[in-house]
Amino acid sequence: MVSAPQKPKRKLAVRHLPPTWIKEDFLGLLSPYATSIEYHAFSPGKPSPNPNPLLSLHSEKPARTSCGYVVFKEPKVLIEFAKQVHGMKVLDGMSVEYEVEVMIAIHQGYPTEPDPKDILSGTIKD
Repeated sequence: MVSAPQKPKRKLAVRHLPPTWIKEDFLGLLSPYATSIEYHAFSPGKPSPNPNPLLSLHSEKPARTSCGYVVFKEPKVLIEFAKQVHGMKVLDGMSVEYEVEVMIAIHQGYPTEPDPKDILSGTIKD
């Protein structure tokens, strides 16, 4: 049985970003690779309700870290990005350090923009 050749995986998940980060902070991390990015998405985190970072580590509701997804045009740039960013330590607004984790995304699909639909298609024009 011959199997079809697999497409190279080009989507990465960037995890363990600070919960206080916003999309602009994530785009700042991606800015050196802006020309090689085909798609990106950002899921903001949720800071702990306790404002003291030392107490928030042991609070009932821990902070939920932010996460981002990036699709690169070329696998070579993907590898370069992963080597540079994986393990990088970043600080949030409360000076709490987070270690960024980069991995191949489980689901490689991503939304694309639909073609504009012609609302007059199939109608009779006067």
